[in-house]
Amino acid sequence: MPDQPWKRYLLNSLLSVNWPDVPLPVARVGLTPGITVSIIPHLREFDFAAHIYRRLNYEPEVTSWLSGRQYDVIVEIGANVGIHTLLFSRIFPNAKLYCFEPSRAAYRRLLDNLALNSCPHVYPFNCAVSAQTEFMDFYEPEGHLTNGSLDRSFAQVFASSIKATKVVSLNGAKISELIPVGQSVLLKIDVEGCEPVVLNSLERFIMAEKPDILIEVLSPTVDALNRIDVLRAYRFYELDPDGPRERDSFVAGASRDYALVATNRESAVPLDVYGVGVTT
Repeated sequence: MPDQPWKRYLLNSLLSVNWPDVPLPVARVGLTPGITVSIIPHLREFDFAAHIYRRLNYEPEVTSWLSGRQYDVIVEIGANVGIHTLLFSRIFPNAKLYCFEPSRAAYRRLLDNLALNSCPHVYPFNCAVSAQTEFMDFYEPEGHLTNGSLDRSFAQVFASSIKATKVVSLNGAKISELIPVGQSVLLKIDVEGCEPVVLNSLERFIMAEKPDILIEVLSPTVDALNRIDVLRAYRFYELDPDGPRERDSFVAGASRDYALVATNRESAVPLDVYGVGVTT
């Protein structure tokens, strides 16, 4: 049925009920015009909206920015249940995609969503990326599957009940071993308050490969992100709904997603999401 305001009221009403945990049927959802995937929605989670709208208009400004680029390799740190993973696999079907997710619950759902779709070049890892290769505590706020973090104080913002689980963390320096020299790389980081730690662990990789970077910028991390030296060789673009806005540094505002492009790396030849060359 047409998308009208009543759908939002219906969705809010359904989400306000403490439903028992029951399996929901698979939904076919549009992620962006021309790209439809299958996912398993869950009650009380953001993906439940797929049963009301038949689409997940998830961070469209990110999708818009991606549609003009091409990559050989994508490294996604913080994949959660795999919405961006599926999007990447459709926009860049020939790219190798390495995705990392430490939450066991989110990782199981990631695997379920990947199994429903043809994603032959996706390689998922049930681990975090941080400064060292070790076991670490991962904190998950009750009822907020998308907000688990290695930072307990960040997780506590979303719920008073926090579950701590031991997870494997991979030293970011090891990421470079996955990627042949000379590849065009996209690095996406969305790790709920631990972005500065992850970026610092990837310093040598960033210096060597000069990947394009997509990163979430929040108020608690903005100062630490602006002190990272390796990013001084990048141009910053705030991904505003009206289009990319170049910034001199990170600013925590309404648009939390930023794209970074190395100043000394030539841009890839733009392609739209259908694989047709466009003029810039």
